Amino acid sequence: TAMKLVAAAKVRRAQDAVLRTRPFSETLQKVLGGLLKRLQQEFVDIPLLTERDVKTVVLVITSGDRGLCGSYNTQAIKQAERR
Repeated sequence: TAMKLVAAAKVRRAQDAVLRTRPFSETLQKVLGGLLKRLQQEFVDIPLLTERDVKTVVLVITSGDRGLCGSYNTQAIKQAERR
């Protein structure tokens, strides 16, 4: 049916978008991996990297605003509220 063809085209576009981001994510992984190696070898006093007791946790919820995403939004909010 026409709806299946439209859905298949959207899935293909989404898959293509994910594949286009792969070079960026690979480069980011290399950069961050190199940074972590350097930090482990050298003593660097960075306040954000010091270990502390957890007092507050912040959750960032990402919701959608296009298409039929109402149930996705509902589930994301419910999962956040359970935490």
